[in-house]
Amino acid sequence: MRCVGELTEYDITLAAQPGETLEQMVGRLAEQLHSADAEMLRLVALAPVGMKDRLDGALADAFGEVDWPVTQLCGVGTVPEGQVLGLQAHALAGAVIDRVEYEGRPIGSMYSDGYAQYVLLGNLFDPDLSKSRYDQCRGTFEFMEQVLDPLGMDFHNIVRTWLFADRILEWYGDLNKARSSFFTDRGVFGRRVPASTGVGIGNPFGAAMVTDVLAMLPAETDGCVAEPTPSPLQCAALDYGSAFSRAMELRVPGSRRLLISGTASIEPGGATVHDTIDEQIDWTMQVVEALLRSRGMDHGDVCRAIVYYANPDWFGKLEEWQTAHDVDLYPATNAQADICRDDLLFEIELDAEIAE
Repeated sequence: MRCVGELTEYDITLAAQPGETLEQMVGRLAEQLHSADAEMLRLVALAPVGMKDRLDGALADAFGEVDWPVTQLCGVGTVPEGQVLGLQAHALAGAVIDRVEYEGRPIGSMYSDGYAQYVLLGNLFDPDLSKSRYDQCRGTFEFMEQVLDPLGMDFHNIVRTWLFADRILEWYGDLNKARSSFFTDRGVFGRRVPASTGVGIGNPFGAAMVTDVLAMLPAETDGCVAEPTPSPLQCAALDYGSAFSRAMELRVPGSRRLLISGTASIEPGGATVHDTIDEQIDWTMQVVEALLRSRGMDHGDVCRAIVYYANPDWFGKLEEWQTAHDVDLYPATNAQADICRDDLLFEIELDAEIAE
């Protein structure tokens, strides 16, 4: 939770409870937002593709008009069809929200904390699914620009992206080429490269890639900045051709938030290390801890996480590590996904927040 003036931002993560239905989970989420007098900005739902209609119906029953984006992540086929893994919501109280639409479809929300304007977009993809994966990827980045332009922003205002690429192991090279080509054309390199997650996970539309985006436009105020944060235990991802920052720190008077990109078992030279799930989790969490501590934070400051496993049989392994290392459990939900290399078994993304 972030409090700046009268504004309060909420990160709400609900993992499915044993025997809980999708409708019950959505109802639980609606109750939490109602008790906080908060409005939804964006929802990520980890649910199989066959549950889209049920998800849409449950959201309509619980919330009425759904005028905010819903990004449904469908796994890669080995999670049981009826199993919902979790819901993760970003919500806001105490501020005016302007909704963003594209051709009648809700794709985002715009709001201000008094120090910066923010645009949080979700469920973006190139509508022309006949294009190649490379062209869909490039087109999605161009779509981000198209959406931000009338809001007074451009790609240089983007501080974080989420790239949910269907069958990523088949075309991760093309994804990196498309992203790097776009970044080169727009002069992103040498300025501020966004933090990012890039994992292999399906969507209900058959798109090559679905994306979410956070953009920030600081006001003319001292102490308001978005700044890339290097990883003390890893090289820059740019060193091996992946165009993202390891983390991004957002600072406004009274608050600091660290957005840690998707992080996996990669050593300082950029190579994958370890070949078991337990070893990869241990190294990844050492990397995460070093990043947190480099910014004066600790595990207890984590407010949101998604944990990606290549095999759903490993769900719960992170909690085992946290218990063994006396680390409080994160507000997290699991996802089954292909990590961007076939020898990577685990990835985690997270945000941490402290007041100052």
